[in-house]
Amino acid sequence: MRITSQMLSENMKKAGVGGQRRTLLDYIKTGKNSNLFNIMNTKAGAAVNSAGMARYEKLDKAADKLVGQLEKLASDKEDSVINKAKESGDRTQLYKDVEAMVESFNDMLSTMKFTTGNLNSFYRKSVNDLVKDNEEALAEVGINVGSDGSLDIDKTKFNDADFEKIKEILGEKSPFVSKLAFVSQHIGDNAAANIETTSSSYLPSGVSAGSRQNRYDFKG
Repeated sequence: MRITSQMLSENMKKAGVGGQRRTLLDYIKTGKNSNLFNIMNTKAGAAVNSAGMARYEKLDKAADKLVGQLEKLASDKEDSVINKAKESGDRTQLYKDVEAMVESFNDMLSTMKFTTGNLNSFYRKSVNDLVKDNEEALAEVGINVGSDGSLDIDKTKFNDADFEKIKEILGEKSPFVSKLAFVSQHIGDNAAANIETTSSSYLPSGVSAGSRQNRYDFKG
């Protein structure tokens, strides 16, 4: 609840405190009230920083996990999950990996809604535009795009989908996977930068939250 000068004055009257009327700013500027305000303000600022840092830490982890899963799907190695599924005809593990990718994507997307900053807003729009542009192609392999940009996978449709189409959309030469990994990498980098910036406001001098540069080596 926001405390106003009028509320403070009324409380003083109820308490039987007379004298010249003063504004809330007067109480903030003088005496013990000033110390109390400073303490409250410092604690409030730390709480806001802590909440913001927690959100960016979650976003950093989600983006990191998503990039790793995309790299796994787009691997060009002979024993990659896609090549093994094609050779054996068993899509069990491939489905699990695609399902995990979808879950990480949704986790990243939902976390981005609660983070601020123009750059983060730009990345969120980029992700939404990317899935919308590939909505029809994704639907062909059982991955549906929701109205909020989230993904959902239909197991039956995925297992019935043409294998070459799955490889085209999710494999090593997929423009969708490459672009999503690229944007997700930068989302993670931006989250890490915000963690370091936020932490510097209340960590002891000389203590750094750490930084990361080029964590990923994704093939474009």
